[in-house]
Amino acid sequence: MQIRAKSAGFTLLELMIVVAIIAIITSLAYPSYRESVRKGHRNDGQSVLLDAAGRQEGFYARNATYASAINDINIAGTSPEGYYTFTIDNGDATGYRMTVMPTTKGGQDKDAIKGFRVSSTGQREFLDSGGTWNDGWTGR
Repeated sequence: MQIRAKSAGFTLLELMIVVAIIAIITSLAYPSYRESVRKGHRNDGQSVLLDAAGRQEGFYARNATYASAINDINIAGTSPEGYYTFTIDNGDATGYRMTVMPTTKGGQDKDAIKGFRVSSTGQREFLDSGGTWNDGWTGR
């Protein structure tokens, strides 16, 4: 008569169930995580606009007109982290308007906010996915 010792451990079925549960949780959490990362990258575009606005005011103090080209205020065509492209839409003696639009880096172009802009009057706007400019930079 043999007495079989009870084995300790997990069966293959139990391990597969755990793996399936982890896969389901991951598939639900990942999109939310990506959206949070994209929201964090918005600061990259906003910071380049604020920096450029300060440089525009300095340029105006020296030249009695606002810069119309990014080289005039010594700003690169992309934001520091590379998530946005920067442009000066217009700049003359009466004012300026500058815009940043998302690049494909890190999937930033898939963000719900499609761009930010600022003007010499201090107006801040964001571009929603419907193509409408809205007041403020808070978005959703």
